[in-house]
Amino acid sequence: MRSTCVKLFACFTLTALFVLFQLMTAPAAQAPEPTEFGMEVIRLVNEERAKKKLPPLAYEPSLLPIADLRARECSELFSHTRPNGDPWSTAFTELGVFGHRGENLAYGQKSPAKVVAAWMASPGHKANILNEKYQMLAVGVYQEGKTLYWAQAFLGDPYGSGAIPDAPEISNEVMEIRLDGKYATVQQDSDLNLRAQGNSKADIITVMAGGTMVEVLESSSGWAKVRTSAGIEGWCSEKYLDM
Repeated sequence: MRSTCVKLFACFTLTALFVLFQLMTAPAAQAPEPTEFGMEVIRLVNEERAKKKLPPLAYEPSLLPIADLRARECSELFSHTRPNGDPWSTAFTELGVFGHRGENLAYGQKSPAKVVAAWMASPGHKANILNEKYQMLAVGVYQEGKTLYWAQAFLGDPYGSGAIPDAPEISNEVMEIRLDGKYATVQQDSDLNLRAQGNSKADIITVMAGGTMVEVLESSSGWAKVRTSAGIEGWCSEKYLDM
Protein backbone atom coordinates (compact mmCIF):
# COMPACT_ATOMS: atom_id res chain seq x y z
CA MET A 1 0.00 0.00 0.00
CA ARG A 2 2.80 2.38 0.96
CA SER A 3 4.65 1.57 -2.23
CA THR A 4 1.55 2.36 -4.28
CA CYS A 5 1.15 5.70 -2.51
CA VAL A 6 4.78 6.57 -3.11
CA LYS A 7 4.41 5.74 -6.81
CA LEU A 8 1.23 7.83 -7.10
CA PHE A 9 2.87 10.74 -5.30
CA ALA A 10 5.93 10.48 -7.53
CA CYS A 11 3.74 10.36 -10.63
CA PHE A 12 1.69 13.39 -9.47
CA THR A 13 4.88 15.31 -8.64
CA LEU A 14 6.40 14.62 -12.05
CA THR A 15 3.15 15.64 -13.78
CA ALA A 16 2.95 18.87 -11.80
CA LEU A 17 6.58 19.66 -12.56
CA PHE A 18 5.99 18.98 -16.25
CA VAL A 19 2.96 21.30 -16.35
CA LEU A 20 4.89 23.99 -14.48
CA PHE A 21 7.79 23.64 -16.93
CA GLN A 22 5.40 24.00 -19.88
CA LEU A 23 3.90 27.15 -18.41
CA MET A 24 7.30 28.66 -17.68
CA THR A 25 8.70 27.91 -21.13
CA ALA A 26 5.57 28.75 -23.16
CA PRO A 27 6.16 31.75 -25.44
CA ALA A 28 4.57 34.98 -24.30
CA ALA A 29 1.63 36.29 -26.30
CA GLN A 30 2.95 38.30 -29.21
CA ALA A 31 2.05 41.98 -29.32
CA PRO A 32 0.81 43.17 -32.71
CA GLU A 33 3.53 44.53 -34.95
CA PRO A 34 3.18 47.92 -36.63
CA THR A 35 2.95 47.87 -40.43
CA GLU A 36 5.41 49.64 -42.70
CA PHE A 37 2.58 51.90 -43.86
CA GLY A 38 1.69 52.72 -40.26
CA MET A 39 5.24 53.63 -39.31
CA GLU A 40 5.62 55.71 -42.46
CA VAL A 41 2.50 57.67 -41.50
CA ILE A 42 4.10 58.43 -38.12
CA ARG A 43 7.30 59.58 -39.85
CA LEU A 44 5.33 61.90 -42.14
CA VAL A 45 3.27 63.20 -39.20
CA ASN A 46 6.49 64.07 -37.37
CA GLU A 47 7.74 65.89 -40.45
CA GLU A 48 4.62 68.07 -40.30
CA ARG A 49 5.10 68.65 -36.58
CA ALA A 50 8.76 69.59 -37.11
CA LYS A 51 7.67 72.32 -39.54
CA LYS A 52 5.77 73.89 -36.62
CA LYS A 53 8.66 73.27 -34.19
CA LEU A 54 6.58 70.71 -32.27
CA PRO A 55 8.16 67.65 -30.62
CA PRO A 56 7.76 64.35 -32.49
CA LEU A 57 5.14 61.81 -31.52
CA ALA A 58 6.56 58.51 -30.30
CA TYR A 59 5.19 55.22 -31.55
CA GLU A 60 3.29 53.63 -28.64
CA PRO A 61 2.67 49.85 -28.90
CA SER A 62 -0.24 49.93 -26.43
CA LEU A 63 -2.16 52.16 -28.86
CA LEU A 64 -1.74 49.83 -31.83
CA PRO A 65 -4.55 47.39 -30.86
CA ILE A 66 -6.86 50.43 -30.61
CA ALA A 67 -5.81 51.82 -33.98
CA ASP A 68 -6.05 48.38 -35.63
CA LEU A 69 -9.52 47.85 -34.16
CA ARG A 70 -10.79 51.23 -35.31
CA ALA A 71 -9.40 50.72 -38.82
CA ARG A 72 -11.27 47.39 -39.05
CA GLU A 73 -14.45 48.91 -37.62
CA CYS A 74 -14.34 51.64 -40.25
CA SER A 75 -14.81 48.99 -42.93
CA GLU A 76 -18.21 48.34 -41.30
CA LEU A 77 -19.11 51.94 -40.42
CA PHE A 78 -16.93 54.87 -41.44
CA SER A 79 -17.64 57.16 -38.53
CA HIS A 80 -16.30 58.35 -35.19
CA THR A 81 -19.24 56.36 -33.83
CA ARG A 82 -18.38 52.67 -33.57
CA PRO A 83 -20.49 49.98 -35.25
CA ASN A 84 -22.10 49.11 -31.90
CA GLY A 85 -23.20 52.73 -31.40
CA ASP A 86 -20.54 53.63 -28.82
CA PRO A 87 -18.33 56.73 -29.25
CA TRP A 88 -14.82 56.27 -30.65
CA SER A 89 -13.18 56.91 -27.26
CA THR A 90 -14.52 53.65 -25.79
CA ALA A 91 -11.95 51.80 -27.90
CA PHE A 92 -9.37 53.40 -25.59
CA THR A 93 -11.16 52.95 -22.30
CA GLU A 94 -12.00 49.30 -22.98
CA LEU A 95 -8.25 48.61 -23.02
CA GLY A 96 -7.61 50.76 -19.95
CA VAL A 97 -6.01 53.64 -21.85
CA PHE A 98 -6.80 57.06 -20.38
CA GLY A 99 -5.45 60.55 -20.87
CA HIS A 100 -5.82 63.11 -23.65
CA ARG A 101 -7.06 61.02 -26.58
CA GLY A 102 -7.74 61.72 -30.21
CA GLU A 103 -8.64 59.90 -33.41
CA ASN A 104 -8.22 60.56 -37.13
CA LEU A 105 -9.87 58.31 -39.72
CA ALA A 106 -9.64 58.01 -43.49
CA TYR A 107 -10.21 55.51 -46.23
CA GLY A 108 -9.47 55.07 -49.91
CA GLN A 109 -6.01 56.63 -49.93
CA LYS A 110 -3.47 54.24 -51.40
CA SER A 111 -0.31 55.40 -49.63
CA PRO A 112 0.88 56.99 -46.36
CA ALA A 113 1.79 60.19 -48.23
CA LYS A 114 -1.72 60.53 -49.65
CA VAL A 115 -3.52 59.89 -46.39
CA VAL A 116 -1.34 62.34 -44.45
CA ALA A 117 -1.88 64.95 -47.19
CA ALA A 118 -5.66 64.42 -46.92
CA TRP A 119 -5.57 64.82 -43.15
CA MET A 120 -3.41 67.94 -43.38
CA ALA A 121 -5.90 69.44 -45.86
CA SER A 122 -8.68 69.08 -43.27
CA PRO A 123 -8.58 71.61 -40.38
CA GLY A 124 -9.94 69.19 -37.78
CA HIS A 125 -7.59 66.35 -38.67
CA LYS A 126 -4.67 68.75 -39.00
CA ALA A 127 -5.44 70.07 -35.50
CA ASN A 128 -5.04 66.56 -34.11
CA ILE A 129 -1.74 66.01 -35.94
CA LEU A 130 -0.34 69.32 -34.66
CA ASN A 131 -1.84 69.12 -31.17
CA GLU A 132 0.82 70.07 -28.60
CA LYS A 133 -0.79 67.88 -25.93
CA TYR A 134 -0.25 64.62 -27.79
CA GLN A 135 2.93 62.67 -27.14
CA MET A 136 2.21 59.22 -28.58
CA LEU A 137 0.68 57.72 -31.70
CA ALA A 138 -0.09 54.43 -33.38
CA VAL A 139 -1.57 53.91 -36.83
CA GLY A 140 -3.86 51.07 -37.86
CA VAL A 141 -4.17 50.08 -41.50
CA TYR A 142 -6.81 47.59 -42.62
CA GLN A 143 -7.43 46.40 -46.16
CA GLU A 144 -10.74 45.10 -47.46
CA GLY A 145 -10.67 44.28 -51.14
CA LYS A 146 -8.72 47.07 -52.78
CA THR A 147 -9.66 49.67 -50.17
CA LEU A 148 -7.37 50.74 -47.32
CA TYR A 149 -8.85 52.00 -44.05
CA TRP A 150 -6.64 54.18 -41.85
CA ALA A 151 -6.93 55.08 -38.15
CA GLN A 152 -4.66 57.21 -36.01
CA ALA A 153 -4.85 56.80 -32.22
CA PHE A 154 -3.30 59.76 -30.36
CA LEU A 155 -2.50 59.95 -26.67
CA GLY A 156 -1.04 62.56 -24.36
CA ASP A 157 -0.89 63.44 -20.70
CA PRO A 158 -3.12 66.45 -20.02
CA TYR A 159 -1.48 67.00 -16.60
CA GLY A 160 2.12 66.96 -17.81
CA SER A 161 3.18 64.45 -15.17
CA GLY A 162 4.81 62.00 -17.55
CA ALA A 163 2.30 59.30 -16.60
CA ILE A 164 -1.09 58.78 -18.19
CA PRO A 165 -3.62 59.36 -15.40
CA ASP A 166 -7.16 58.08 -15.11
CA ALA A 167 -8.45 61.32 -16.55
CA PRO A 168 -12.04 62.31 -17.30
CA GLU A 169 -13.14 62.13 -20.90
CA ILE A 170 -11.68 64.86 -23.10
CA SER A 171 -13.56 65.51 -26.32
CA ASN A 172 -11.81 64.99 -29.64
CA GLU A 173 -10.96 68.35 -31.24
CA VAL A 174 -12.35 67.11 -34.55
CA MET A 175 -15.85 66.97 -33.09
CA GLU A 176 -15.80 70.49 -31.59
CA ILE A 177 -15.82 72.51 -34.81
CA ARG A 178 -19.21 74.10 -35.50
CA LEU A 179 -20.78 75.16 -38.75
CA ASP A 180 -21.46 78.76 -39.69
CA GLY A 181 -22.30 80.45 -42.98
CA LYS A 182 -24.19 78.99 -45.96
CA TYR A 183 -25.63 75.52 -45.40
CA ALA A 184 -26.60 72.64 -47.65
CA THR A 185 -27.88 69.14 -46.96
CA VAL A 186 -26.91 65.88 -48.62
CA GLN A 187 -29.99 64.43 -50.32
CA GLN A 188 -31.71 61.87 -48.10
CA ASP A 189 -31.48 58.98 -50.57
CA SER A 190 -27.78 59.50 -51.30
CA ASP A 191 -24.42 58.65 -49.74
CA LEU A 192 -22.06 61.31 -51.08
CA ASN A 193 -18.28 60.98 -51.48
CA LEU A 194 -16.24 63.88 -50.16
CA ARG A 195 -13.10 64.17 -52.29
CA ALA A 196 -9.75 65.94 -51.95
CA GLN A 197 -10.33 67.89 -55.19
CA GLY A 198 -13.25 68.84 -57.39
CA ASN A 199 -13.19 65.89 -59.77
CA SER A 200 -14.44 62.32 -59.71
CA LYS A 201 -10.93 60.82 -59.82
CA ALA A 202 -9.66 62.59 -56.70
CA ASP A 203 -9.04 60.62 -53.50
CA ILE A 204 -12.08 60.07 -51.27
CA ILE A 205 -11.65 61.71 -47.86
CA THR A 206 -14.87 60.44 -46.32
CA VAL A 207 -18.46 59.50 -47.16
CA MET A 208 -21.36 61.69 -46.05
CA ALA A 209 -24.66 60.02 -45.32
CA GLY A 210 -27.98 61.32 -46.64
CA GLY A 211 -29.30 64.18 -44.52
CA THR A 212 -25.82 65.36 -43.47
CA MET A 213 -25.66 69.16 -43.13
CA VAL A 214 -22.55 70.85 -44.50
CA GLU A 215 -21.22 74.38 -44.83
CA VAL A 216 -20.65 75.43 -48.45
CA LEU A 217 -17.33 77.26 -48.80
CA GLU A 218 -17.22 77.70 -52.58
CA SER A 219 -18.46 76.14 -55.80
CA SER A 220 -17.01 75.64 -59.27
CA SER A 221 -18.04 73.73 -62.40
CA GLY A 222 -20.69 71.61 -60.69
CA TRP A 223 -18.56 70.88 -57.62
CA ALA A 224 -18.91 72.37 -54.14
CA LYS A 225 -16.20 72.71 -51.53
CA VAL A 226 -17.84 71.98 -48.18
CA ARG A 227 -17.00 71.61 -44.51
CA THR A 228 -18.74 69.02 -42.34
CA SER A 229 -19.68 69.47 -38.68
CA ALA A 230 -16.58 67.40 -37.86
CA GLY A 231 -14.40 70.02 -39.54
CA ILE A 232 -13.61 67.88 -42.60
CA GLU A 233 -13.23 69.87 -45.81
CA GLY A 234 -13.47 68.51 -49.33
CA TRP A 235 -15.27 68.62 -52.65
CA CYS A 236 -18.51 66.95 -53.66
CA SER A 237 -20.92 67.04 -56.59
CA GLU A 238 -23.47 69.86 -56.27
CA LYS A 239 -26.27 67.82 -57.83
CA TYR A 240 -26.56 65.71 -54.66
CA LEU A 241 -26.87 68.74 -52.37
CA ASP A 242 -30.07 70.51 -51.41
CA MET A 243 -28.94 74.13 -51.16
